[in-house]
Amino acid sequence: MTAAFVIPETFVSPEEQMLLFAGACLLGIPCGLVFDGMRLLRRLIPHHPAAVAAEDVLFPIISIILILGYTSAFALGQFRMYYVFGCILGFILYECTLGQIVITVGGAICRILRAPFRIIRKSFALICKKVHGIFVKNNKKTEKAQKNTQNPLQLTPQMVYNKKRNIKKVKQNAKNKKR
Repeated sequence: MTAAFVIPETFVSPEEQMLLFAGACLLGIPCGLVFDGMRLLRRLIPHHPAAVAAEDVLFPIISIILILGYTSAFALGQFRMYYVFGCILGFILYECTLGQIVITVGGAICRILRAPFRIIRKSFALICKKVHGIFVKNNKKTEKAQKNTQNPLQLTPQMVYNKKRNIKKVKQNAKNKKR
């Protein structure tokens, strides 16, 4: 008699665990490539400190997504801490071996590509400066026109023309009382 419902076996043999650990170590290579790509991008294009902080937050997020993808694809969705340790070990090994070569070659390429980026950045800055000057000039013209159209008759909320009349009445009343 056979059971209609069979529970799948979730036990992983030691050989399979070693293969999963080796795969996690190999997962450190794409993490290292992402890290080196961000380093080379910083060398190529100057970044604002906020952009650097955003990249520093983005790298661990990408690494976590890679580890979770590896877990769901190869480990049947069972997360183990040795995947993280294997990824860190693979990342360190990559950075000490291939990472040095990638950074050296990438740095040379960045030095070559930096000149066109400087030209593009300087021309963009010049265009922005000219456009800014046009807007400032137009803004000054509109401010001047606005000042000319304002009614300068009554700048304060006091009624100035009544003060003179009241003073005259007070003086006349004073003269009438003396008589």
